Amino acid sequence: MCLPPAAQRVPGIISNISIASGARGNCFSRQPYSTSHTVDPTEMKKFQAWSAKWWDEEGVYSALHAMNDIRVPFIR
Repeated sequence: MCLPPAAQRVPGIISNISIASGARGNCFSRQPYSTSHTVDPTEMKKFQAWSAKWWDEEGVYSALHAMNDIRVPFIR
């Protein structure tokens, strides 16, 4: 797949794409993975600790569990 001429002229219009010249003009290929990390390990640990509390229907989030019959259809 080749870039349209307008996209080739505007720097930064497409990110995370490598451009190569070939027989069909300037073509690009997207990397199959992200090279940056957006997950904060501290946040991951916090939410992993909260997950055990969330699934306890008699625990601190019991009020939310009690409202599921109303809340879930409303969200859908």
